[in-house]
Amino acid sequence: MDYANRDIEYSSLRDCLLNGAAPIWIYTYHASGVTSFVKKRMHEVCVSLFGENIFYIDASIGKSLSELLLTCLVQTEHLDRLQTFADKKWGEHSDSLLSAAMEGVPYVGPALGRLVERRTAAPIYTGVYPSAMDELLIQFFSKSEHHFLIVIDAVELLAQSSFDLLAKLLKTESIQCILIRTEETLQCDKLENYLFEEGIDLSTHIEFDRPQVKLIKELGALYDITISTDEASAIISKTQQNIHAIIKEIRNIKKHSPSQAMTPWEKAAVLILQIWGGPIDESTLYQIITMSEVFSVNESETFQSTISMLQDKDLIEGGPQGWLLKGRNNPLLQNIVSQISDQLVYKNIVYEFLSRRDSGQNHAELRYRLSRELNCTTPDDAKTYLHQAIICGKEVPQELMDDAHLKKGKRSDCLLAGIKFCRERRFEEAFAWIDSIPDGEITADIDAFRATLLNRVRRPKEAEAALLRCLQNNKDPGQQNLLSSFLISTYIHMERLADAQAVYEEKKDLFPDGPMHGYLVRNATSAYREYREDLYTQALDDFLADQDDFGYFTTLCNQGNALCKAKDYQHALTVLEKARDGLGMFPRSNLHIVYNDLGICYFLLDKYQDAYQCLLLAQRFGQNSMPRIFSTINLACIEAVMGNTERAVQRLNDIEQAVENHKLDRVRQKFYVNCLLVESLHGNKILEGRIAKALTYPDRYFPKQTKHAVQYYLKFINSGKKHIQNDWRDLYSPCGLAYWYMDPLKLLTEGIV
Repeated sequence: MDYANRDIEYSSLRDCLLNGAAPIWIYTYHASGVTSFVKKRMHEVCVSLFGENIFYIDASIGKSLSELLLTCLVQTEHLDRLQTFADKKWGEHSDSLLSAAMEGVPYVGPALGRLVERRTAAPIYTGVYPSAMDELLIQFFSKSEHHFLIVIDAVELLAQSSFDLLAKLLKTESIQCILIRTEETLQCDKLENYLFEEGIDLSTHIEFDRPQVKLIKELGALYDITISTDEASAIISKTQQNIHAIIKEIRNIKKHSPSQAMTPWEKAAVLILQIWGGPIDESTLYQIITMSEVFSVNESETFQSTISMLQDKDLIEGGPQGWLLKGRNNPLLQNIVSQISDQLVYKNIVYEFLSRRDSGQNHAELRYRLSRELNCTTPDDAKTYLHQAIICGKEVPQELMDDAHLKKGKRSDCLLAGIKFCRERRFEEAFAWIDSIPDGEITADIDAFRATLLNRVRRPKEAEAALLRCLQNNKDPGQQNLLSSFLISTYIHMERLADAQAVYEEKKDLFPDGPMHGYLVRNATSAYREYREDLYTQALDDFLADQDDFGYFTTLCNQGNALCKAKDYQHALTVLEKARDGLGMFPRSNLHIVYNDLGICYFLLDKYQDAYQCLLLAQRFGQNSMPRIFSTINLACIEAVMGNTERAVQRLNDIEQAVENHKLDRVRQKFYVNCLLVESLHGNKILEGRIAKALTYPDRYFPKQTKHAVQYYLKFINSGKKHIQNDWRDLYSPCGLAYWYMDPLKLLTEGIV
């Protein structure tokens, strides 16, 4: 095909690629030929810019973006570099973790064997990205010296769980991306909205319009049919330019051609490849076909003939990892895979193959998905996939948990559930599962995990005892540092700052070069009321040495918060903006703290609009009640200072019941003293009730500040002033947040699941 009628599209796309535009949207329709256009017509341009670093991804397959990208990567020269990165990130566990991640990729085959030479127990993923694969890919592309082109076909079918990874990849300098939208859908609208909120430029788009005469001729040529100009015009008129109707007309022309007849073996192979969804090695494809009802006297010879015929018809293509369907919009393929009864028959055959095969966790997701579609899911189907998902850090939907039929009291089940809920920060549920493990089956790892969960569910006295016991029994450097970090945070939440400081002084030189020492120092910074530049510097140096970006940028955020308290606002702004930019590469669930603290800093620098936007984001991203309450209080104070006092008062009234019901006094300490500020800016002088509450809940570290504020408001009530606009800066009590979080799952590194 020469695509002579696509010169405008060619020029537009070429210019966008040369100018480095990202992402480039192509708006088209089903079966438009755009994928073939990009692969063939644009081939020379793409290769000149990206060499062999061009990845074509079909979102209609139904797999996550990370799995589809990894499928591409394992077939390239970059596989060794991916392993090198994993070695630096996970050390001795890198082989087994990468192996577990790649088990979700259809038949990586020889690549996996070359990549994973030693078999150690696979640790669970403990990073802060949605999954191990996401972290591998983000770090790989962000640190690559190569330039990549990623083409995503049918992007409107991309799962919402992949939006975050796509947004982060689009922010990576080494990547250009072509997003092909074949249909306007709600899911695509969600994707565009998500990318817009992430600051992605959506302005570059190319229209791949409806077919004209030349395209009809080319489409006919694709299926070895010569169509005259008059015939093409007649087809356009008859079909009203509907591409599906056009393909049907071309198929009617061709249907009597004997070369296009499909044998039962060919149909079986196509159906299996379509169900498999990715590359499948020849041996596996042969085994599954021979489980079906197709018959041949010489099965091996017929199979080889089938492969050859499908290649001749340009329906399949081979690669290092096996056979793959080619051109999913081909009318011949569509005709075969659209037969519902055949689909059910071959889905059942593939499911039976995967169920009887001793393949560990290979293809666990496909096995589970097929079992759901066939309504025959067993607990083993679900638990096999759940195990893989837990190790790789994949999202675990509730229906998977239901199908697995996990039982409390059964150690393996409790660990799977505890890890899932801990990863989702549903700590109460995680603790309930772990706490049900019989005492006789509690290992040192599980005991440490349980101790940290006691910290997370705000049972400080029990957490203190459990953490001290675990520190006594476990001398591993990494676990000593991490458990000590939790103990420090426990003492801080109990307002026992001297004890928190004592833990730090005792532990700081015990394993200074051990893993996670940065978390020990980071948490210790909050145990001192004065600003400790030396501790922040030490924590940042530790995280740089560990290549722990999350620890590094969360420490910067905490430092910025401390600088605001020290009234060094300009320095704080520099640090907090750097923290925001760094943390932007992580999931949204980690962003509410940095946006909250940056909003406070902007507010104190009189940058009201910037502050307001940051706090709106903090409120949106906050998952737990206290962070949302704090962001709401800060928002109300900004609105009141900006003059929208009625809205500010209403905002605080809306959350007062939640504040009263909250189990932490710290929430009430911040709420009532700031209520006095907002009400006074509103001109309300009936403040006796608020004053009484503020005195009941003075600031836990600086009670004199609360008393000073109350004295000011009492004077205001008895004065002739109508408002306190000029004094708000001295009365505002910033509701700052700090990053305390250390992943308790880092304690489970011995293949415990």
